[in-house]
Amino acid sequence: MLKLCQNMKAIIIDDEQDARIAVKKILKQHFPSVELIGEAENGTQGLVLIQSLHPELVLLDIELPDLDGFQILRKLDKIDFALVFITAFNKYAIKAFEFSAIDYILKPIDQNKFAKALIKAQERLHMHFVQEQYQLLLEIVSQKNKPNLLQQRISFSTIEGITYAVLKDIIRIEADQNCSSIYIKGLPSRIFIARNIGAYEEMFEEYNFMFRVHRSHLVNLHHVIQFSRETGGMLCVNQHNKDGEVKIPVSNTRREELLIRLGRLSIE
Repeated sequence: MLKLCQNMKAIIIDDEQDARIAVKKILKQHFPSVELIGEAENGTQGLVLIQSLHPELVLLDIELPDLDGFQILRKLDKIDFALVFITAFNKYAIKAFEFSAIDYILKPIDQNKFAKALIKAQERLHMHFVQEQYQLLLEIVSQKNKPNLLQQRISFSTIEGITYAVLKDIIRIEADQNCSSIYIKGLPSRIFIARNIGAYEEMFEEYNFMFRVHRSHLVNLHHVIQFSRETGGMLCVNQHNKDGEVKIPVSNTRREELLIRLGRLSIE
């Protein structure tokens, strides 16, 4: 089991007693350096604990009575503690986590995933970019009922740091074995992400303009210049860092859906 590099005082905010018991059991057995100094079963209690006890670690459920986890964060001047999000499956919340490149764990709580999330939370605590990630998370959540999809921001986490972009500027994603290369308008070079293209296809499944045209290529259709029927089907797509275009092959099984989506874009 992984170990924390420092002692931490923690609080748990979760309305489910079984979940709180599971978290406490993992902490006691595997993270003795974490001292539990309080627990709350609703958002109001949780906010009071954060403001009065000044914990170094908060284990936060998203779906809570009165104030949910996101509302708690909005009421804080600054998130100056390590934070682990815990949630039952909530499609929109998970989308917000994915877009802001913030880790989360699902209920029922898996011991190994919890341990990894705890380590990552501590590592991120003193990183200069983490506040902006939380800001992006809350921004996405606030746009739930009135999303401007093309202007929605997203972040990509690399070994160098975090890169932010709006969806309209993402030109394409190309598979590179189990990783992905992200091409964004105006950036001098690609962004290399240790995540497979299938994960991005799933992330963008509700965005009709983001389409996987080939097993190795996911394209923002707003950047398509031309569809050619040569060699079975080829897309001419804008280059990300200069004038010109790049050619992307189209799978036979994707061609019909591609043409339908391109037609819809032209009349939207």
